[in-house]
Amino acid sequence: MKKILAVDDDATILRGLKIILEQKGYDVTVTSKPDEVVELTEKINFDLVILDVRMPVKSGVEIFDELKKKNLGMRFLFITAYLKSFSVNSSKMLERWQQTLADGESDVLYKPFTLDDLYLKVQGMIGPARS
Repeated sequence: MKKILAVDDDATILRGLKIILEQKGYDVTVTSKPDEVVELTEKINFDLVILDVRMPVKSGVEIFDELKKKNLGMRFLFITAYLKSFSVNSSKMLERWQQTLADGESDVLYKPFTLDDLYLKVQGMIGPARS
């Protein structure tokens, strides 16, 4: 069974992610505490980490950077409303985001999204729950 970790500061989003992905057969762990992510990934081999981009304490991109250094072989799906609607004031910021998504192991899903959109994105990134 494929394992997914979802990280978001919004409990409603976490609940929705867990329900829909578990209905599709995935094993889903959720946390609203970004500081727990590294420890969780050291205990469990996740196939996919779903990260909210903007969270208090630590952003999804900061978590991504920490986990990429560990080279654990997992994929990353960013969920955000922020990057679709903000105006880029810095070419450096845009370049950094493009590099993050260009690794072939990462993708983004913009809020608001449907649960079908989520499932199709996850299935496209890591395949069906059981393979």
